[in-house]
This record gives sequence, structure tokens and C-alpha cells, in this order.
Amino acid sequence: MKAIIIVNSSSGKGRPERKLSIVMSKLLTIYSDIVICRTYHRQDAYRYTYNNLPNCDLVVVIGGDGTINDVINAISSTNYNPIVAIVPNGTCNDVAHSLNLPHNPSVIADLIIAKSITKTDILQINDKFATYGIALGKFASTSFVTKQSTKKCFGKISYIFNAAKDMFAKNHLPLNINVDGTNVSGDYCLLLISNSKFVAGFQIDPNANISDGKAKLILVPASGRIRDSLLISKIFLSGLTHLSQRDTFIYDFGHIYAKLPHTMNLVVDGEKYITDYIDISVLPQRIRFVCKNTSTK
Repeated sequence: MKAIIIVNSSSGKGRPERKLSIVMSKLLTIYSDIVICRTYHRQDAYRYTYNNLPNCDLVVVIGGDGTINDVINAISSTNYNPIVAIVPNGTCNDVAHSLNLPHNPSVIADLIIAKSITKTDILQINDKFATYGIALGKFASTSFVTKQSTKKCFGKISYIFNAAKDMFAKNHLPLNINVDGTNVSGDYCLLLISNSKFVAGFQIDPNANISDGKAKLILVPASGRIRDSLLISKIFLSGLTHLSQRDTFIYDFGHIYAKLPHTMNLVVDGEKYITDYIDISVLPQRIRFVCKNTSTK
């Protein structure tokens, strides 16, 4: 049996080499061929995963959500379907938290050996794939403008520092969106698409089902700079269940399409993605993830 281990040595505040050693000691009991790939530059994880996928049974990611995104894009661009296991070592670890995964690498290795697996949905946006979230508008750029060195020192608090700079910025997005055949239009300050319980380290949707073939589209109407900032903060601090229909529009969808006002910076799984349109589909149960339990709720 063959396994690939992708190690992002620069992600988060953890100790990737120590975690690698613990996982290796257990996986060697059942995997005869283990390829270790350390990433140092953008797209390394994509390239290493793609090149080693033939005959691969397992991909272990020791890293954060950006590294996971690269791995999922490599897998989804092929017909291969290996099991994916995450050893959390990033800033927010949203995917790992949605899978109920602990930070203990020994426990993760035990889950791999026990084959505690669930099939989860992913998102396809244009020519790219996303595991858990897409955002456009107010505060959205925070994840990719925050320096890696700052994230290593302060963790997810570093995002709050940068978000504060955007509090008084004007973000109005005139959008006409086709949601599963129905047109939705308005002037919004934030478009957020979630296929996760966690976004940016905050539990916004504890009841999210990541295997039901649907994702959530959250639209926050633009009103005033301060009110917009307070409402978006409420989404992340209190979750979607505490919002009124007056404040936000929430749709469960399988497919959406929208032409953007101009070429814009979106955030896809925390990474910058530049486009002038969004064509987003939910791909049901595309990835086999190791999880703490087999429930997808």
C-alpha cells in the first residue's frame, strides 16, 4: 500500500517534523511505500500530490487549509480517489475542525488505521476546487493579506488585526446571482459561500452537513459602513442561527452563477483567486476524508 505525506514546514505554529515522526511510526506498520514531500513554495503540495497519485491509497496532509486546498485540487483534477487525512498544523484548520479532528497526530494515525472515513462534498468554482469556503467583499481579503510570519506569531488573532483596518472601508457589490435557476439581485457588502461548520476559525454553522450535496450562500445587504461591519462580526462571533431574515439572505444551493461588476479578488479556502465571474457547483461526496466519527453532521 502506498501513502503520500505532504508536510508544510512553514504553516501555523505547530511542530510539523515532530508530527511527521509520530504519524510515520504508526503508518509504517501497514504502508509499505511512503513518499514524504515537504513544501516550500506555492503549488508544491499540488505538484507533489498530482505526480504521486497513481497507485496511491492515502494522502496525509500535515499543514493548514491552504495546503489542503492544493491537495484537493490535485486529486479533483484526476480520476483518482485516495483517502485524505489531515494532521492540523495551520492557523485556523477549518477543514479539520469540521471533521471533528483533534490536533494529536497519534490519534489521527489511529483513525487512519481504523479507516474512520466519511465522504464529503467539495465546491468547484470555475476551473478551481474549494473544500470549505469562498468569500467576496468586506473583510474577505484578510486571509491572504495577512503575512505568514504574523500568523505564525499570533495565530488567528492576526486576522482580527487586519480586519480592523477594513472596518471603515466601503464595500458595495451590485450582484445578480442565479441560484439553482432563480435570480437573486441586490447591493451587498459580503458574499460568503460555506460548505463547512467553521470559517476563519469561527464556528458559524454547527449544524452544517458537509455531505448532503448542498452548500450555503450567505448574502449581507450593504447599508452603512459601521452597521455592515457589526453585522458581519455577528455572523462570525454568534453564527448563522442568530441572524434575522432582515439582516441576511441565506440559500442552500447546488449551483450558482454570477457575472461580477469587474475583475475582483475572491478568497477560496483562504487563498486569493482573481476572476470576473463565479460559476460554482457542489460536487457531492467527492473526497474521502479521515474523520473523528463517520457522521457528517
